[in-house]
Amino acid sequence: MPIRFACPHCSQKLSVSTRKAGKTANCPRCKNELTVPAPEPASAAGQGGGETATAEEGENEDDPYAQFVVYDETELVYDDASPAAHPSGTPSAQDRVAVPRYVLYTQGVLLGAVALVCFIFGVLTGGTFFSAPTQSAKGPCTITGTVRYAAGNQRLPDDGAVVIVLPETKDVGQRASAAGLRPDEPLPETPLVGAQQVKDMGGAYTRAGPQGDFSVNLPSGGKYYVLILSNHARRTGNEDVKVSDVGTVGRFFDGAIDLLADNKYRLSSETVRGTRTITAQFE
Repeated sequence: MPIRFACPHCSQKLSVSTRKAGKTANCPRCKNELTVPAPEPASAAGQGGGETATAEEGENEDDPYAQFVVYDETELVYDDASPAAHPSGTPSAQDRVAVPRYVLYTQGVLLGAVALVCFIFGVLTGGTFFSAPTQSAKGPCTITGTVRYAAGNQRLPDDGAVVIVLPETKDVGQRASAAGLRPDEPLPETPLVGAQQVKDMGGAYTRAGPQGDFSVNLPSGGKYYVLILSNHARRTGNEDVKVSDVGTVGRFFDGAIDLLADNKYRLSSETVRGTRTITAQFE
């Protein structure tokens, strides 16, 4: 069995092969020079020959130091539960940690459960965590509606009211011209340049008919700004244009203030799927 002793300098417990008895070596902990003591006589381990053999066999079976393998080329090794660090930084077989297989299985099940919960949460919240905002419906869509204004106690059709539909998520790049798009401007015989530019953006432009009704077709569903300018209702002195509305309209048109002028207007954000009906009434 190996020689077990304590370092005379730092009291570190050490074990070494009996073949190194009497030789000089350096302590792996404090690096001081020491001499390996001679092994204790076999008689010290028991009372008699038979009992000594039995005690040694039992000691080998229960020896807490038996887990440390001592090689001939190794001068000294630590003889406690914290082996010395290797100079190269590479752990040996004694440093490796054994993980039970059921622990790995449990971790895998937990990770799978977390992934499933996240997936269900994403589905319930509309999938906004898993995909970028896109058009909510494929294929052409339609917005229809009616525009009316108050005249005394009556609600009359707002014929000639302007309806402009603009895609919210569209990067418009170059803004459209607002010339000729106002309700009080007569429609020319040729198509309006601004109306064509709005169409190129993926939006639409129209004016309400004699009954105040309108209908526009869109290339696809999604989120749109809908701007309705009344042809008959005017803003009073205490009805100012919202700065945020000017900023929104200014994203798409040059001269947003001129487009809104003193007409009453309605600017809303609408999600269009299939056919959407909008009713606007100006007081």
